[in-house]
Amino acid sequence: MATIAAYSQIASAMLPDLPGVDAAVASFYLRRAGRKFCQDSEAYVVEKTATLVADEDTYSVALASFQPRRIMRVRFLDPATEESKDFNAGREIYPTEYELLYDVNGAVVVPPALPVYEYQIRFATSAVPNASEAGFTLVADIAYVPSEGEDVLPDEFLSRWSDAIRYRAMHELLVLPNRPWSSDLLAERYLEMYRNEVAAGIFEKNHMHKAVNLRMQAPSFI
Repeated sequence: MATIAAYSQIASAMLPDLPGVDAAVASFYLRRAGRKFCQDSEAYVVEKTATLVADEDTYSVALASFQPRRIMRVRFLDPATEESKDFNAGREIYPTEYELLYDVNGAVVVPPALPVYEYQIRFATSAVPNASEAGFTLVADIAYVPSEGEDVLPDEFLSRWSDAIRYRAMHELLVLPNRPWSSDLLAERYLEMYRNEVAAGIFEKNHMHKAVNLRMQAPSFI
């Protein structure tokens, strides 16, 4: 997960342009900017797995206090083969064949929901694992967003998208009124650069996960 040093390194590049802002304030805005970037780009994708059971339609895919943005892709893989090394291998499960459920204090509900601790995938009848797929691995690539107050972005992700996060944090600080560092002109410039980074994140995510125009839909259960 992201370390204090990782945020401090980005903050140090911001402070010369923000007279009167200390490192702690800059780091706070960087964390908020990271959350916003994950919301806007869906670039933070985590792989979750579970073991398939014949005729079982619901599987837990995460135990965390951060929020799933959407499921990018779901596959069934045979662990006895080398299929898992090939992103295009396995049986792909289409968005109309599953839904994401939230477990709120033991009650399973369809989102939106209150803060939750467990997420589940429920398959439509057409996609429920059959006997020949028992023991296979369910692989779900899920776009995540950190919850408020959570520091869950890996250093690798933070390093890759440090410019995007810095641009967003700079915009939010510069747009504050009546501060020694306030500048609407610079704020607008940083916002435009941030939008370009979001576009790059969306392109990279869609290229990696073959998810162009793929949105979650409520499945039709038979």
